[in-house]
Amino acid sequence: ENAFWSEGLKGDIDGDGKLSVYDYLNIKAHLTGGVSLTKEQIKAADSDGNGKITVADYLSVKNILLGR
Repeated sequence: ENAFWSEGLKGDIDGDGKLSVYDYLNIKAHLTGGVSLTKEQIKAADSDGNGKITVADYLSVKNILLGR
């Protein structure tokens, strides 16, 4: 397992150290079945720590990007 993802910024699925539109769109695509994420990416996208990616995780990243 990548050490960055285990200690990194929640929602940062590409491991670049910041949240971006890329992260947001790929989490959304995962939720709709358009993209499969790796185990590490799923862990990073799970912002509420419940073990799965949900709409709450997607909205959390969205709100951070929008400054809310």
